[in-house]
Amino acid sequence: MDPRFVAPPLPPLAELFTPSVVLGLNLVPWLLALFTVAVFFLIWLYRIFQRLYQLQAVFKRVVLLVTVPKDSAEDKDRAQDSQESWRQDIAVAETLFSAIGGMRAERSLRAWLWGRQDHLALEIVAAGGYISFYVVVSQHLRRYIEQQIEAQYQAANIEEVHDYNIFIPRGAAIGAGLLFARPFFFPIKTYQKLESDPLGVLTNALSRLDRNGAAIQIIIRSAKRSWHWYGKKTASAMHQGKTLHEALRRTHPNLLVRFGGLLLDGLTSSRKRGASKDAPARGHQLTQLEQEMTKGLEEKTSKAGLDANVRVVVSAPTQSEAKRTLEGLVNSFNQYNLYQYGNSFTVYRPRHQLAFIRRFNYRHYSRRERVL
Repeated sequence: MDPRFVAPPLPPLAELFTPSVVLGLNLVPWLLALFTVAVFFLIWLYRIFQRLYQLQAVFKRVVLLVTVPKDSAEDKDRAQDSQESWRQDIAVAETLFSAIGGMRAERSLRAWLWGRQDHLALEIVAAGGYISFYVVVSQHLRRYIEQQIEAQYQAANIEEVHDYNIFIPRGAAIGAGLLFARPFFFPIKTYQKLESDPLGVLTNALSRLDRNGAAIQIIIRSAKRSWHWYGKKTASAMHQGKTLHEALRRTHPNLLVRFGGLLLDGLTSSRKRGASKDAPARGHQLTQLEQEMTKGLEEKTSKAGLDANVRVVVSAPTQSEAKRTLEGLVNSFNQYNLYQYGNSFTVYRPRHQLAFIRRFNYRHYSRRERVL
C-alpha cells in the first residue's frame, strides 16, 4: 500500500443511524407484514367472489331426465347378447360426445377470472329402487344438448324435473373420485376392446343397493386443443427410437419433470459422445407392446377431448355399509383399465368428505380431479 495514501476517517455511527434511518429500518418489517396481509386478503376476497359466481351459476342449470319407451328398452334387452349390437349403440354415443368435445372451449375475461361454466353433468342415479339417467346443463346450452341427444337417440324422451336426492336421513354419506394412473394422454380401454356391455356392469352394481342411494357423476366439458400435443409428441419420439421413459421426459405435462428430463438427456448425450465418437448412433427398437402403446396414443390424440371429473357418491344407514357399497361401485370401473400399454383408474378418497360432496351436489368442475 502507498504510505502516502491516507484512508478517510469513517463517520461515527451516530451520524450514520440518524432518527429518520432508524425509523425507516423499523418500518420495513411492518410494511412487509402489511403487504403480506393485503395479498392474503385479496386472495381470500377473490375466492369468495369466485365461489359466489359459481354458486349463482348452479341455479341457472336445469336437470333433465332422459328415458326411453318401454318397448324400445325391451328390444334392447333382447339384443344384449350380440356384441355387435351394443357396440353399435355405443358408437352412437361416441358421436354425441364428439359433438360436445367439438364445442369451442369458453374463452373470456369472465371465464379466466371466475372459471368456465360450459360444463355439463351426466349422472346415473340409484334411488327409491329405480335407476335413472340425468343430464344437468346450463340454461344457455340446454337446447344444443337436447338437439344432440335427440339426433342420436330418436326414441329418447327428455323431461325437465326437480333435482333428485340420494341421501338417507340420519344416514352416512361417502364419496370418491377416479383419477388416471398415467398422464392424461394415455388411453383407457374403449368399447372396441371390451367383451361385454360396460353399462351392464355399472347398472348391475347399482341394482343391488336395495335401500341405499348412489350416484355416478361425470362432469364433462370440451378440452382446449393444446392437449393433443402431448400424445402426438410422445408417440413421435418413440417412433424416432426413444424409449417410453425418454419420450415422457420430453413431453411430461409437469414442467419440472420435463425440465429435469431435458437436463438428464443433455448429460447422457454428452457422455455418449465422449465415450465413443466413432460408434454409429442406434435408436431403440420398439417392442410389440410399445408399438401397441404408440398406436393407442395416436388413436386417442385423433379424437375430440373432454375434460372430465368422475365421482361416485353413496348414502347408506351406516358408515361401514356405505364404504362397502362405494368399494363395489368404484371396482366396476376396473373394466376400463388398460394395464399393458394404456391407462388405468386409481381411486381418490378425499380427506374432506363434506367439501367433496358439496362439489358433487353443486356439479362443480375441479381441475384437481381432472381426467381426459
